[in-house]
Amino acid sequence: LHVMVVVTSLETRRQHAFLVSCPRICIGRVSLLELPMIGLDSIGNVNGVFAEMLRDLGLDLQLEDLVDLTHLSNDESLGIYTSPDSRDEFVRILLHSTIVPEADITRIYEQCGKSQDTTCKLHLLPLNELWRSTFDCKALSALCLYLNLVAVKVLPAIGSFVTPC
Repeated sequence: LHVMVVVTSLETRRQHAFLVSCPRICIGRVSLLELPMIGLDSIGNVNGVFAEMLRDLGLDLQLEDLVDLTHLSNDESLGIYTSPDSRDEFVRILLHSTIVPEADITRIYEQCGKSQDTTCKLHLLPLNELWRSTFDCKALSALCLYLNLVAVKVLPAIGSFVTPC
């Protein structure tokens, strides 16, 4: 499961989103900013490296707080199909949205990338810069779904960047 985590400043309403940078040797890049993945254990707890990185920053993902953007955009689809032809590969994109004080956002920016012992690094970006910060189709699809679901009022408009470009 892929998850877009949007953090909105309580004071400014500016929105930010997390991406991870991981080695992408097969495409000739040391790293690529990508939409992170999470896992679910057998009883529905959110787990995985990204979930642990967020916990270290004071953000805890809970299954009941995740919204399935792919289902909201089209309830007949299992997800976003990533391959043409007769392949059945698809991804589901979830959303976790939270509002925090600006001081917390500043702290998170300062802590991102520090003391992470994994090959993947966590990055927080202004939401309005996400579209030009990555080549990852999952991140770009998540942004498109999020902005359009806000525009048609399926999701609440809680931030300063909520209309499609």
